[in-house]
Amino acid sequence: MEFKEEYEYDASIDAIWAMLSDPSYAILRASKLQLADPEVSVDASSDRISSTTRVAVPTEMLPAAAKRFISPNTEAVLAEKWTRPSNDVIRGQLELSAAGVPANIKLVSVLTADGTKTKVVSDGNVKVTIPLLGKRLESEAVKFAPMIIKGEQEASAEYLASH
Repeated sequence: MEFKEEYEYDASIDAIWAMLSDPSYAILRASKLQLADPEVSVDASSDRISSTTRVAVPTEMLPAAAKRFISPNTEAVLAEKWTRPSNDVIRGQLELSAAGVPANIKLVSVLTADGTKTKVVSDGNVKVTIPLLGKRLESEAVKFAPMIIKGEQEASAEYLASH
């Protein structure tokens, strides 16, 4: 199931690039999304960032129909790849998956400089491959997108205020 989110950061695109390069930002973002004990690795250069965040899947946050498919010890992995093709554009590909879970979320984001702000347009796709329940679970998962964006905005505002 496809979805689209648009928002903006109250910071320059250079500040956003620095934020995305910083492992402490990924840790802060995970905490704002109530994800405990994240393991983060970041490999960054002047024009690309690869970031991986690993967390335990918080089964208490899942829809009841999904809980029976996920073990309490399941680890979720958020893999991010960011590129900077020009000074005023950042492109990102994100994928959230978990081993043994018949679902994933993919997101393609374009960030553009807008003076002292940075605009974000993200196109996402939630895919659940469980017969009979897949579409219903996809609909439930898409409802979490605004909550995730809110956590992202809270984490970025806190991070940017301190850097």
